[in-house]
Amino acid sequence: MGTRFFSRVKTNHEIKALAQDGFFIGVLENISLGGLFIRTNKCISVGDQIEINIPLRCEFTMSNFAAKLIAIRSESEGVAFTFNDLDPKSFWTLQSFIKTVN
Repeated sequence: MGTRFFSRVKTNHEIKALAQDGFFIGVLENISLGGLFIRTNKCISVGDQIEINIPLRCEFTMSNFAAKLIAIRSESEGVAFTFNDLDPKSFWTLQSFIKTVN
């Protein structure tokens, strides 16, 4: 396995995500500036798109993080996603969250 371009931060946030066929619940296992991994029993195929909207603690405040994602790997434990058009506000929120956790 190759080296990751972005370092991942371990989390344990329960999240609600919107897939093409409706909402599902999962656990955000890790996140980086490049993508994230959600533990879920939901059947999601590579190429499927989802949307998430979760609060993240960023320095001294909670900030809303919204993103559209594309599935890049499906495993028995969950699904790995990459970001699709991460807007500047969400990028800043994510970057601030990662800085706070590290």
